[in-house]
This record gives sequence, structure tokens and C-alpha cells, in this order.
Amino acid sequence: MIDGSRMQSLLERIAPEQVPGIWVAVGRHGRMLWEGAAGWSDIQQRRPAAPGLALGIGSITKTWIAVLVLQLAEEGRLCLHDSIAQHLPAQCLDGIANAAHASIADLLDHHSGIFSWEDAPDWIRRGRGIDIAPGRPWSADEPLQYVRGRAAAAPVGEAFHYSNSNFTLLGLLIEQVSGRSLVEVLQQRILQPLGLTATCLEGFGPSVHQLRAKRYHWRTAEYLASAGLCPQFPVIDSDRIDVSSSDLSVEWAAGGLVCPTHELLRFMMALADGRLLSAAGMQAMQRWRAAGERGETGRGLFRMATPEGNVLGHDGNVLGSSASAWWFEQAACTVAIQVNIGSMHAGPAACSAGRLFRTLGIARLALQMCSAG
Repeated sequence: MIDGSRMQSLLERIAPEQVPGIWVAVGRHGRMLWEGAAGWSDIQQRRPAAPGLALGIGSITKTWIAVLVLQLAEEGRLCLHDSIAQHLPAQCLDGIANAAHASIADLLDHHSGIFSWEDAPDWIRRGRGIDIAPGRPWSADEPLQYVRGRAAAAPVGEAFHYSNSNFTLLGLLIEQVSGRSLVEVLQQRILQPLGLTATCLEGFGPSVHQLRAKRYHWRTAEYLASAGLCPQFPVIDSDRIDVSSSDLSVEWAAGGLVCPTHELLRFMMALADGRLLSAAGMQAMQRWRAAGERGETGRGLFRMATPEGNVLGHDGNVLGSSASAWWFEQAACTVAIQVNIGSMHAGPAACSAGRLFRTLGIARLALQMCSAG
């Protein structure tokens, strides 16, 4: 039996001191070895964090979307070198610089040069700040309105530029090629085969049974300057606000999935073990290109060097939560981390799941647990 006491002790040193709550799951070869949590799922009511609570996974959603695109490519329903314009209606791409020429592969590895709606100041205020309308769902393509008419961030294919717009367009591509909603495709191709019953794309499709943690966000000077404070978000203290009334429909295919940590782990293990893509599909996903401080980018995946060796996976960060999920390139070990506080627009000092994975020994302890298991 795996001894998780050292990992649990580490989590209890992290939360609630550095984040309200933290959730971690570790597994290998398709089997979860350990799951634990520490801190608060609800600061105000002093409810402890416990395994099984659902949180947003942010941009790790992009890895799930990339799997769907690569599956469609394996079936010959699209080619990664096709331009996105070959599949989407002209009006969908109207006014989006580079969209007429960027390939599906360019979108997957963030070399399209298409401006990210996440970088538009008016979107930041309406999607994550002062002008947010809690309870109002966004349509799937609505964020693209904040891209139309803006200059490209870079020429197509020439440089890495991380863009949420890429994955909004890829979500629309999946729907166009499959003839079904993105929720239906996710359900058919990933959720049902893996038995993920508590994962949903928030704001779209039927609701699923989830017990959720409260959502918080760092209330830093940087956040207040770029996003502003929505009057409907209660102020918890000088550092944090309660954003539980927010809705991740604003993120859709770029970051709208919500799930418990063990289901995030199960997805990442299935991907690492080759159960979601063929060998050729995995090779296509892991075509690495330089991505600056992010290490290397594949197609919906990153490769990053750590003191414990290279890891493959993705970080995620949205209003109210952040997540980090990786597997070790040279070891049978996968780890998933979630915290119930977001740090988007809050500055480099704001704590996130990705920062905790890189700096506090979670990776090292996960490897030790996998070796023992």
C-alpha cells in the first residue's frame, strides 16, 4: 500500500497558507495510486478540502480538444496541414487576421499568430473583471468578437504566440467536421470511454452531478488594474475575492472544463498510455517546437524540463481556479494538481497550481510514490 503521508504533510504546509485549498492525485499505468487534499474548499464556512470536489482545469482543456482534433485526423476527416479556412465558413473567420492562412497544426501548437481574445482589455473586464455579468452564459464563438479587426500577433508559422483564439476556432472546427456539438463529441470520444462521469464543459450541454469547491481569485493591484472588481464578487480579505458566481462558459474550448482531480488524472494517464491516440497520433501530438519560457510546445501539449526529468502536459488557470497535470517522459508516473484560486491577470507573484508543481517538491514525491507502487 502506498504511503502518502509525506505528500499529505506537504499539502498541509501549502494550504491554507499559500492557497485556500489544494487537491493532488498520483497514478501510473492507468491506476490511481494516491489522492489527497488540504486546506479549505470554502473559506467562509470553514469547510475542509476533500477529494472528489470539482474545480476548473482552465487551459488543460486544450489538451482534450487537441485529442479530438487528432482523432479526427487519424480517421481522415481532416488533415493537420489544411487551413482552418478550408473547414469553417468565411463569416466565422471574418476580420480575424491570419485566419485565412493558418493551418490546423499552426493553431494546435500556437504558431498561427492569431491575436488571443484573452489579451483584449475589454474582454478581460467583461470575462473576468468589473463588467462581468454573473449567471449570463456566453456563446461558444462570442469571445472571437474581441479579436476581429485586431492586428495579428505574429506572421503565420513564424513564432510561438499562445492564443486562446486558436482553440475557440478548433472547437468550432470539431463541430463543423463532426456535425455534432463539442459536448457530444467529448462525451462520445473521451468521457464515456474513460468513465468520467463528473466532468463537464461548463455552461454547455446537460449538467452532471458535481460537488464543487468554492472559487476564489487573487485580488492584487495588477488584477484590479487590468480586470477591475465586479461588485457582485464578495471581498474575502485584502488578498482574495469570492468568484463562485462566475461562469466558465466564457472559456469554452479554450478552458471551460470542470472536473475532480481524479478524473483529470485519469484522462492524463489514458493519454500517456496511448489509449486515446494511435502511435502515429501521439507522434503528431509530440512534434516539438520552441515555446520560450514554457519549454517546448507540441500540439495541445507542452514538454518542460524539471530537476526530476522532462514532463509532458499542460497548466491551466482561469477565474477561480488553477490546475497542473503532467506525466514524466522517462518514468511511469502522472500527477494532477488543482487549487481553488485563480491567478490570471494577478501578476507573477500570485500563487498557482503550476507554480506549486515546479517549486515545492510535489513532482519528486510523486515519483517516489510511483516507484514504490
